[in-house]
Amino acid sequence: MVKARKTDSTASILEETRKRKSYTTHLRLDTVAIQDVELNVGCRDGIVPVLRALQHVYSDSTLTDRILGLIGADINENSRTDTGRKGMDYWHICVLAATRLGCDYTYDQLQDLSDNHRDLRAIMGLGSLDEAEFHHKTLRNTFCLLRPSTIEQISQAIVAEGHKLCPGAIEIVRADSFVMETNILTPPKAVCCTTASEISFPRVCGLPKNALSVAGDSTFLC
Repeated sequence: MVKARKTDSTASILEETRKRKSYTTHLRLDTVAIQDVELNVGCRDGIVPVLRALQHVYSDSTLTDRILGLIGADINENSRTDTGRKGMDYWHICVLAATRLGCDYTYDQLQDLSDNHRDLRAIMGLGSLDEAEFHHKTLRNTFCLLRPSTIEQISQAIVAEGHKLCPGAIEIVRADSFVMETNILTPPKAVCCTTASEISFPRVCGLPKNALSVAGDSTFLC
């Protein structure tokens, strides 16, 4: 028996009839293939590396199926995929969840980006004329179905794929060179706290005990 590929028309028809599916199996006229989306790699915003990583994940069908299988097992643990209202595709959940965690966005920020960010929507497989929207409550309720263990397995799978691409990356440590160049030994706030403690503690300890009573019923003792 031959396993159907993403481009097979039979698989496409069967997949599109489901209320919740892994990903859209055919392109619309206004849609660019995810692997062909051009990202602005010159931009230093944190979302660009996340989208590039997701683009690579999608290009590996084995890795994609493994990750989406983990997501689907949690999302539809107690429900069916062929009945009920249409839900978010597993790939959409993967992209938006990775973007939220990778960029530390709030659900409101994620809603705005998922509705208006061109490259993010392109990586999700949505076309320029697609009117799909993602409410922040829908995002939150959906993401809460993912178990911490599932997120950990997905993270490990992506890290393992990264080590395949660059085996020596694990031996490199990133650091803030500006701090090293300016020779900042201790953060300023820590210095202030230390100085305040050195001045206040001896003075407080030297006070008589009856002067340390607060409101008559609580006493601070050194």
